[in-house]
Amino acid sequence: MEERNLPGISGIEYSFSNQLYPDTQELIREGSVIRAIGNFKKIPIHGLANCVVTSETVNGQTIYTTTVKFNMIDKKQETRKLIDEIIMNPCSFRISDVYKEKYLIGIDKKPHPVFLPSYKIDELPSGLRVFEAQITYINLFSILQLRD
Repeated sequence: MEERNLPGISGIEYSFSNQLYPDTQELIREGSVIRAIGNFKKIPIHGLANCVVTSETVNGQTIYTTTVKFNMIDKKQETRKLIDEIIMNPCSFRISDVYKEKYLIGIDKKPHPVFLPSYKIDELPSGLRVFEAQITYINLFSILQLRD
């Protein structure tokens, strides 16, 4: 099993998968660099997120698992509405790193990434309350680098 880390994720956005339009005529595969048009909305994250990509060969086929872990700022009703919106609709995610590189997790077709918020942290020194959240995506390719 191989593992790649992409630390320093400074931004995470989501778009409903049915509103995402990958601009490519080629078959998407691991390592593809694409352009994607979508209505992306920002997820309020606290600190930096981390993205890990693992690969495993199953019956001669390489399967990639992409996992992004992050903390989401709890803004009461606004955050809960955002979480419900992401959970109830198939979404794709655009992540940005500290070097301003952008990557796409999921496309307009199945399988879609899975978004899992977990328990709330109430005792941060800043007084903020946050949800821990995770995005998991399993497919024949992992993250896709985006070009402008």
